[in-house]
Amino acid sequence: KVKKVRHIMASYEETLAKIYEERLCNFYKKYDESKLQQVPTLLTKYKGKEEQLLRAMVQKYGPEPTPEELAEDDDDEEDVEEATQVAGSKDEGVTEIKEELAEDDDDDDDD
Repeated sequence: KVKKVRHIMASYEETLAKIYEERLCNFYKKYDESKLQQVPTLLTKYKGKEEQLLRAMVQKYGPEPTPEELAEDDDDEEDVEEATQVAGSKDEGVTEIKEELAEDDDDDDDD
């Protein structure tokens, strides 16, 4: 029984990791394709804090893109403003991650 539970948990964690990777990749595909290569590093750095990372990215870039948006590449500024306001209401830990993302941007500009 224990082995089965471990297998299920490992499968769940792998699936969850793939979902977060896809979500982060979608953010960067829509907002900043030059940062796509940073996704594995971000996932490692923020393991266990993925939802906070995603909220910080919403605050920084705008709403999380949907598959339809990625297909259309639709940039609606009203949605960006609304998502930023909503994301700002659940902030614990998000501000710190957002600041780190901004620092990472500054580091990239130095290259």
